Amino acid sequence: MQVKHLFLATALTSLLVTATYAQSPTGTASTTETSSRRVQTTAPILDGQANLSATKVDEGTKSGKLSETPPAEAKAATHFDTSGGESDSNGVTNRLRQIRTAKVYEELKPIEKPETQTSRRTKTVAKPSESVATETDSDTGSPVQNLPSVMKKPTVRQDVPKAAAPRVTTRESNDSKSASPKDGFSENQSSDPTEKVAAAPKATAAPKTQPRETAVAAAPSQADAHVLITNRSPVLSVTTRGPRTIVVGKEALFEFDLKNASEIAAKNVIVRMHLPHWIEVAKQDTSVGSTRVEPDQQGDSTLNWTIAHLNGEAHEKLKLKIIPRGSRPLDLGVTWTFVPANSTAQIQVQEPKLEMSVIGPQDVLFGETKIYTITISNPGTGDAENVVLNLKPLVPSEQAAGVRQIGTIRAGTRQTIEVELTAKQTGRLQVQAEAMADNGLRAQGAQEVRVRRAALEVQVKAPSMKYAGTKARYTIQVTNSGDAAAQDVAAIATLPAGVKDIASSSGGKLDTKQGQVHWKLGSIRPGASRVFELECTLVSPGSNRLDMQAVAHGDVNALSSAVTAVESLADLKMTVDDPHGAVGVGTDVIYEVKIENRGTKAASNIQLYGFFSEGIEPAGIRGWRGSVSEGEVIIERIPRLGPGQEMVIKITAKAHRSGDHVFRAELESIDPETKLAVEEWTRFFGETETAQQVNREEPAEQR
Repeated sequence: MQVKHLFLATALTSLLVTATYAQSPTGTASTTETSSRRVQTTAPILDGQANLSATKVDEGTKSGKLSETPPAEAKAATHFDTSGGESDSNGVTNRLRQIRTAKVYEELKPIEKPETQTSRRTKTVAKPSESVATETDSDTGSPVQNLPSVMKKPTVRQDVPKAAAPRVTTRESNDSKSASPKDGFSENQSSDPTEKVAAAPKATAAPKTQPRETAVAAAPSQADAHVLITNRSPVLSVTTRGPRTIVVGKEALFEFDLKNASEIAAKNVIVRMHLPHWIEVAKQDTSVGSTRVEPDQQGDSTLNWTIAHLNGEAHEKLKLKIIPRGSRPLDLGVTWTFVPANSTAQIQVQEPKLEMSVIGPQDVLFGETKIYTITISNPGTGDAENVVLNLKPLVPSEQAAGVRQIGTIRAGTRQTIEVELTAKQTGRLQVQAEAMADNGLRAQGAQEVRVRRAALEVQVKAPSMKYAGTKARYTIQVTNSGDAAAQDVAAIATLPAGVKDIASSSGGKLDTKQGQVHWKLGSIRPGASRVFELECTLVSPGSNRLDMQAVAHGDVNALSSAVTAVESLADLKMTVDDPHGAVGVGTDVIYEVKIENRGTKAASNIQLYGFFSEGIEPAGIRGWRGSVSEGEVIIERIPRLGPGQEMVIKITAKAHRSGDHVFRAELESIDPETKLAVEEWTRFFGETETAQQVNREEPAEQR
């Protein structure tokens, strides 16, 4: 008898292992733990959104063969922890009880799958304040928790203090039922007015809960005085029916039952089914509403079942026939949405307001301090609390002028503040202030102010270039370009270095120690000008700068300058002093060549040449180095001849034939670039030339 029981237990265990690997879409097992023993089993193919997973079952598995099942997995799938169990004589009874326990958990425990893009999971987290009902398994003695429904929501109530504006209090009542998967069915309920996601079945069947009352029970009169609106929401549920296993290329029928468990109608209900791209929709029939298949960005599609109006306690169906075109798990996600009902209540609203004004002088001179009055009023129906006054700067680049705490301004009252402001910028300015209070209240006020000030401008007209030692004339003009009169105007001219022969008009006074000329111009009205002149002789070569400054009362001043380029010029002059009267032949005569620099700049690289006509020859040079050759004299280059300097070079010559003879001197200079030439005629008389002179001239006659 024991052998028979043992054989029966072994057969049942083998069948359980076969069913386990046939139902699992991935070929793996999930683990369910209890307090006394651990059972490895495979849960139904259900996730937290009433998703149905279909997979193709291996023919060998259907026939009960385990040839393709790894031994390790088969061993793990049939392992039972018998610690704390009965004796060996009752081993068969214990094994059968454990098998029955595994089947119970197989029906009640869904497999936990990670969230994907096609299936969303609703998770339930028990709050510390919530009590979780528990039951005890009759076979294993292990406590089994009744998890709280994920669709339940606590009633929300907000009481508004008397002093504050009334607010709308919203109460939501949601009913939910936890259902165990039976024959491939999953039932999900939700009352969230936003998107609904099918809830996962619980590990144990939770006791059914009665729908909560949507109306709030009567409370003390003081609490009811603040209740304005009580809202109720429809309670929808979607039950999905269909096969757990479908075959590639064959139609499969799925039914979706939509129920409204409340008496409140739901508007614009949309039930969505996510379909992978490899699922073909063959047919779709609805008891009410319309359906439409829309593709998504991932290449999949979504079937939308739209119902414009779903009455209370209504029950509608959608029949969907699909054909799978691929062998892979199917995650059939079901979600739904509907539009919540609107409720209104007339509430008296008090509104505080802020207004501001700034009053003060509109015309101010630069640097003056004036008083401005700022008034903040509350013309609204509520009190303005925590009012702060912020006085903005006259110039945007400066820091804020000041901040002052005002406090509370009652409705219909005002407060006045006086401030002193000093104008530090000319032109049209804005005296601005801003008041801020709680709840974003703001008010701004401004007063336009025109700040006037005198503005001086100085213009100097001067020659751009002068030669050293010449006079320069300057014309000076002082103008008030501001919009206020300039008082106690004075002008000061700082002269270039080395000037002389200084003269001025309009009563200018010379300060020889400072090298300045001063004028007192008095008052100049806006737009008026004063013109005067200055004359001096410029001596120093280079840039000669004249600086002008005009000042007035109130720290008003202006500067200007003019630069004259003074050039120093090397002016070379050459003269030749020849012998006076007639000179006898054979007598030594002296020609004096004088080179003079009449300019203000040194001359450099001076070259001098002397040429004689036929009948006279040079004999020597004095005053500078040079060379004498037949009929000419070459003076060595003179490197420098300073301003006002002169040089005399004496050239000795002798005539050997009577007549008028010519001496020509030529001068060349690089700096300054100069070319000069001077000729002098001298008459010579006497007897016939000597034989030596004749012999020297005969070859010349033959040429």
